[in-house]
Amino acid sequence: VSVGQKPIVAELQKSLLQQLGASVPASVDEHTLLEALQAAASGMRLLLVVDDPWRPEQLEMLDFVDAEAGGKCLVTTRLRNLVPNQGTCEVELSLLSKEGAVALLLAAGNVTLPPGQPAPAAALAAVELCGRLPLCISIAGGMLREHEDDWEDWLVPALSESHGAELRTRSVCEAGVTGSNGASDVGSIEERVLRTSLRSIKREERDGVSALFLFTAVFAEDVTIPAAVLDALAREIVAEADAHAASVLGAASPEKLATRAANMAEGGHFLAAERPVLRRGQTYVSSVRRWLRIALDHSLVLGSISEGVRMHDLVRDFSRSLAAARSEGGLAQMQRRALSALLAAAPEGG
Repeated sequence: VSVGQKPIVAELQKSLLQQLGASVPASVDEHTLLEALQAAASGMRLLLVVDDPWRPEQLEMLDFVDAEAGGKCLVTTRLRNLVPNQGTCEVELSLLSKEGAVALLLAAGNVTLPPGQPAPAAALAAVELCGRLPLCISIAGGMLREHEDDWEDWLVPALSESHGAELRTRSVCEAGVTGSNGASDVGSIEERVLRTSLRSIKREERDGVSALFLFTAVFAEDVTIPAAVLDALAREIVAEADAHAASVLGAASPEKLATRAANMAEGGHFLAAERPVLRRGQTYVSSVRRWLRIALDHSLVLGSISEGVRMHDLVRDFSRSLAAARSEGGLAQMQRRALSALLAAAPEGG
């Protein structure tokens, strides 16, 4: 079970009851639900994994395993001494070794070296720029796939801070969060790698993937987003991508705007010349699905189109910071747009 900073513990408890195949009480009282969990797990030898809790009381309401039956609870967290129980064994995970980090980078990038060939110097330098952090290295691996012909020349300059000014200037996919003094904030290693990953996407797809990435900011932490929900947001995502493309190409003429409105009324098909981010004959949904596949390839989102996608909380934080920095209403405006689109797509009667 994945917890996060602001969980609805009762909902997590009910989810665990469903996983155990037990009946789920109608109660929303956490103590009542914990008792139901303990009864369901009595005599069972099971492993409970609690990911990303932030407070001891969250664990108290979720740890239902029967220790006498051999049950165990594994907690993964960034916080030291979160579990006060004296019988707890705390294991601190160190950074990846240089060899392990390089192996992860090359595997994530689908790069296979001939037997006996040493790792390229670019890979050694890149993993250090990624802080040897698995999340950052996995994202960098997506850049290798996008730049399979020139990654050894492209990746290190793109990740290095000396190249940062170019990475943080022009569009939402390249911008850092602007501070109160007007200067771009370089941010954490994760933020720098995420900016670089977005910039590594081919120009003709970058606006769309970046718009999709922005709209993931409207969803709650640790939720799985069905692809059908993103389908419902497709018009808004395309509009966001098109707004940036239009700002680059220049304002559209009244004649083009009229043509776009007519095409929208006929079912949402646009010519590439009329809407730069859409390919000829593509619909809103098919375009968003294509951008979603690219985002998955770059590890910007996790999961799959068939099972739904989710975000690492650090990636989500970056997405939310970009959305909040938008000049047109920030994150709140994007949330309103998303809510309106979802309500409009809902079947009649709910």
